[in-house]
Amino acid sequence: MTFAQATRPMPAADHAHARARPGASIAAVLALLLAHAPALAADVVVNVAELVTGTAEHLPIHPGTKVACGSNCRYAAVSASAMDDGYAATPGPLALGAWPVAFGTSLPGYVPVEESLGITQPPAGTTLVGLNNGVLQRSAVDYDAKPVLGGTREASVQSWKSGSGASVVSYAIRITTPIDAPKRTYLSFKAPAHERSWVHASSLGGPSGNETVYTRPERLQTRSAVDVYVDGLPVWSSEANMLVPQRYQPSNWGALFLQWGQPLPSGDVTLFLGTLPVKSVRTAVVVMRTELRVDAPGCRTRTEYGATLKSCSAQRESLTLPSSTLSSGAFLAFRPSIEVYSR
Repeated sequence: MTFAQATRPMPAADHAHARARPGASIAAVLALLLAHAPALAADVVVNVAELVTGTAEHLPIHPGTKVACGSNCRYAAVSASAMDDGYAATPGPLALGAWPVAFGTSLPGYVPVEESLGITQPPAGTTLVGLNNGVLQRSAVDYDAKPVLGGTREASVQSWKSGSGASVVSYAIRITTPIDAPKRTYLSFKAPAHERSWVHASSLGGPSGNETVYTRPERLQTRSAVDVYVDGLPVWSSEANMLVPQRYQPSNWGALFLQWGQPLPSGDVTLFLGTLPVKSVRTAVVVMRTELRVDAPGCRTRTEYGATLKSCSAQRESLTLPSSTLSSGAFLAFRPSIEVYSR
């Protein structure tokens, strides 16, 4: 599997240190600290202006007042999900939400979509042992527009034994620069948090009969990634992979963990798109995807305290869908944490 990416390094924040010199007045030290306070408190911004406009620009020292995009932006959201019982390069067919794309003036929420497959049940008296959230062969984009007890807002794939799945969320914003003047334009979003869990088939055995014996996946590929495109050109990326190649045979079993670009905690990402010309139109797209392929046909059975348990490999990959709270009187809902503004 190959992935095309264009990543720009996150500029390192400058650190200013103020030290009191012997005999320096308290007022002088405070003045020095205050002079550096904006630099210490400023948000880190990734400058992608040259990729977007073709012209290199320095980040503005004093960006000015933040002005929301308002009616100059139109929005569209699409979700897709697919699940397969086997180890497949493409799980398809995709279940789509909000397709074909329709741009609107209001900020839409993520579109829920799900592909869930049945799991063969064991004989009577045998219980399947899975992950904490159950035994599932499922890919889904779960998004609760209104807060409910235990509500979920995430894109996820979970396999049981062998399985392949993908869940993708695309959020597009069409930006039109007004006719009055060029605008220094920014795209800001809260990056999703990456979550991963797994359990291998296990039973008691070995020389003593009381040792835990595992049957691990023969092959495994996971990917969770966020990519930002402007007019189809990738300008920011982050990706996390867990891999067990078929011919990978280390002395002790272990997966390969790879990380590309900026790590994926749930943090703010701000991209400076550059000074967009009058009447220019740009389309920015934030794509959040999580994918999983597992080849683990083997299971194990054990008996504990008179109960028969069947243990199989289970794997889960997910990305949260960060949302902010929208409140209007008695109405309360969530909306995606993505915005465009100028300064």
